[in-house]
This record gives sequence, C-alpha cells and structure tokens, in this order.
Amino acid sequence: QANLLQGKKVLLLLTGGSAVPDAGYDLIRQQFEEICAYVGMKFLGCYCVQSECEDSIANDAEAQKEIYQLYNKLI
Repeated sequence: QANLLQGKKVLLLLTGGSAVPDAGYDLIRQQFEEICAYVGMKFLGCYCVQSECEDSIANDAEAQKEIYQLYNKLI
C-alpha cells in the first residue's frame, strides 16, 4: 500500500503557556521534523506563541506577516 502521507505538507502553529523560545516548543518541532522525514512529508516550518498573551498576535504586525508567509507555503 502506498504511503498516503508522502508528499503532504506540514505547518505547525504552536501555542503554549511558556514564553517563546522554550525547549518544549523546540522538542515538538524536532519531533514533527523527524516524523515528516520518516514518512516523506514536507515540513514547511513552525510558529510558536505563548497562549496566555491574548493579544500577542492580534497587535503584532511582524508576527502576522511571518504566519502569513508560512501559510503561503501551503498553497
């Protein structure tokens, strides 16, 4: 049976209680990179944000730009 995930694109948007950067976010990103390499998926990137900061993205034009650029890799 063919690998149905091969060639699929993966983009991570991570939220967590810890401030960015944090080893927890790095660990999740590294795990997904390894999984993608193993099954033949394309890992496009990762964006992390602390979820306890409700307006951290809403008022951050640079963060919005970075997320939009990552999103454009999917399409």
